[in-house]
Amino acid sequence: MPARRLQAALRPDQPPPPVATLVALAHALRDEGMNQAALYRLFQAEHARSDLDEPRLEALAGTMDL
Repeated sequence: MPARRLQAALRPDQPPPPVATLVALAHALRDEGMNQAALYRLFQAEHARSDLDEPRLEALAGTMDL
């Protein structure tokens, strides 16, 4: 499930992922058939979570900007 994969990449018990890691995940999801609008909604939903710290929010925002 895409949401679980994104949440796993953003786990708080791991160092914040670099934008390149999230971009690679977005490319993998795209290659599996997810369209751009669905990818954006997925990343936006995670960005809207109130329990993410600043580095994770910045990584998500950087990925969405790409």
